Amino acid sequence: YLSFIAAYKKMYESKLRALKEKEGRVKLGLDKLIQGAEDVEAMKVVLAKEQEKLEKATIDTNRMLRVLEGSSAEAKQEGDQVAEIKAKCEEDAARISAERASCEKDLAKAQPFVDEANSAI
Repeated sequence: YLSFIAAYKKMYESKLRALKEKEGRVKLGLDKLIQGAEDVEAMKVVLAKEQEKLEKATIDTNRMLRVLEGSSAEAKQEGDQVAEIKAKCEEDAARISAERASCEKDLAKAQPFVDEANSAI
């Protein structure tokens, strides 16, 4: 009977050790899960702050984009005006060139008479 109690005690201690080892592993796993949950909650707070920064940056970027679009439209309008002025200037230059050619032609016709009048004086 004593050997039976000794064997039972030995088996009980062995099972208790195995159970305590498993308990330690479960406790460690639970601690890690709890720590992971805490880390996730901390990351949620950081993410919320970063989301606010992102929204502000998006608003600022959109505002800047609208300003740039307005500036671009103004620059295009001024470019169109400059193109119109350039076209008018080119037309004027062509007209002036034609008038000059006509005047030089008339001057060439009148020059012999002017020379003759100068030599008569």
